Amino acid sequence: MYNNESEAGGGTVAPRGAGGVKGAGGGRIYTDTQRALEVIERFGGIECAHHKAWVIDQVVRCLLGSDEERYKAWVKEMCFDEKGEKIYDWSEGVPP
Repeated sequence: MYNNESEAGGGTVAPRGAGGVKGAGGGRIYTDTQRALEVIERFGGIECAHHKAWVIDQVVRCLLGSDEERYKAWVKEMCFDEKGEKIYDWSEGVPP
Protein backbone atom coordinates (compact mmCIF):
# COMPACT_ATOMS: atom_id res chain seq x y z
CA MET A 1 0.00 0.00 0.00
CA TYR A 2 1.06 3.58 -0.57
CA ASN A 3 3.19 4.72 2.33
CA ASN A 4 2.86 8.47 2.68
CA GLU A 5 5.99 8.73 4.83
CA SER A 6 8.49 7.09 2.48
CA GLU A 7 6.88 8.20 -0.77
CA ALA A 8 6.64 11.80 0.40
CA GLY A 9 10.39 12.12 0.83
CA GLY A 10 10.53 11.05 4.46
CA GLY A 11 7.85 13.34 5.86
CA THR A 12 4.15 12.85 6.25
CA VAL A 13 2.31 15.00 3.75
CA ALA A 14 -1.41 15.54 4.11
CA PRO A 15 -3.75 16.68 1.36
CA ARG A 16 -4.22 20.42 1.13
CA GLY A 17 -6.55 21.62 3.84
CA ALA A 18 -6.75 18.21 5.54
CA GLY A 19 -4.61 19.14 8.52
CA GLY A 20 -4.78 15.92 10.50
CA VAL A 21 -4.54 15.95 14.27
CA LYS A 22 -1.40 16.16 16.35
CA GLY A 23 -0.33 12.76 17.64
CA ALA A 24 1.33 11.96 20.96
CA GLY A 25 4.79 12.00 19.34
CA GLY A 26 4.24 15.44 17.83
CA GLY A 27 3.56 14.08 14.32
CA ARG A 28 0.26 14.24 12.50
CA ILE A 29 -2.34 11.48 12.41
CA TYR A 30 -4.49 11.30 9.29
CA THR A 31 -7.82 9.63 8.74
CA ASP A 32 -8.33 6.98 6.08
CA THR A 33 -10.24 9.56 4.04
CA GLN A 34 -7.41 12.07 4.28
CA ARG A 35 -4.87 9.46 3.14
CA ALA A 36 -7.14 8.50 0.22
CA LEU A 37 -7.44 12.15 -0.80
CA GLU A 38 -3.66 12.50 -0.62
CA VAL A 39 -3.21 9.59 -3.04
CA ILE A 40 -5.70 11.15 -5.44
CA GLU A 41 -4.09 14.57 -5.16
CA ARG A 42 -0.54 13.34 -5.66
CA PHE A 43 -1.04 10.59 -8.24
CA GLY A 44 -4.51 11.03 -9.78
CA GLY A 45 -3.30 12.97 -12.80
CA ILE A 46 -0.80 10.35 -13.91
CA GLU A 47 -1.23 9.07 -17.47
CA CYS A 48 -1.78 5.44 -18.52
CA ALA A 49 -4.54 3.10 -17.44
CA HIS A 50 -2.25 0.77 -15.47
CA HIS A 51 -1.10 3.69 -13.28
CA LYS A 52 -4.67 4.94 -12.81
CA ALA A 53 -5.67 1.41 -11.75
CA TRP A 54 -2.92 1.60 -9.11
CA VAL A 55 -4.31 4.93 -7.85
CA ILE A 56 -7.82 3.45 -7.57
CA ASP A 57 -6.46 0.37 -5.78
CA GLN A 58 -4.51 2.53 -3.31
CA VAL A 59 -7.56 4.69 -2.59
CA VAL A 60 -9.63 1.57 -1.90
CA ARG A 61 -6.92 0.28 0.46
CA CYS A 62 -6.81 3.62 2.30
CA LEU A 63 -10.58 3.71 2.71
CA LEU A 64 -10.82 0.10 3.88
CA GLY A 65 -7.97 0.44 6.37
CA SER A 66 -5.03 -1.90 6.88
CA ASP A 67 -7.08 -5.11 7.13
CA GLU A 68 -5.92 -7.18 4.14
CA GLU A 69 -8.80 -9.68 4.57
CA ARG A 70 -11.32 -6.83 4.38
CA TYR A 71 -9.66 -5.64 1.15
CA LYS A 72 -9.73 -9.15 -0.37
CA ALA A 73 -13.41 -9.56 0.56
CA TRP A 74 -14.25 -6.21 -1.04
CA VAL A 75 -12.41 -7.11 -4.26
CA LYS A 76 -14.17 -10.49 -4.35
CA GLU A 77 -17.53 -8.77 -3.93
CA MET A 78 -16.65 -6.39 -6.77
CA CYS A 79 -15.56 -9.15 -9.14
CA PHE A 80 -18.24 -11.80 -8.62
CA ASP A 81 -22.02 -11.67 -8.68
CA GLU A 82 -24.30 -13.42 -6.20
CA LYS A 83 -24.13 -16.61 -8.31
CA GLY A 84 -20.32 -16.66 -8.10
CA GLU A 85 -19.86 -15.73 -11.74
CA LYS A 86 -17.00 -13.41 -12.55
CA ILE A 87 -18.30 -10.06 -13.75
CA TYR A 88 -15.28 -7.79 -13.35
CA ASP A 89 -11.48 -8.00 -13.45
CA TRP A 90 -9.81 -6.10 -10.62
CA SER A 91 -6.31 -4.81 -11.20
CA GLU A 92 -3.89 -3.56 -8.58
CA GLY A 93 -2.24 -1.59 -11.35
CA VAL A 94 1.38 -0.53 -11.63
CA PRO A 95 2.91 2.12 -9.36
CA PRO A 96 4.05 5.23 -11.20
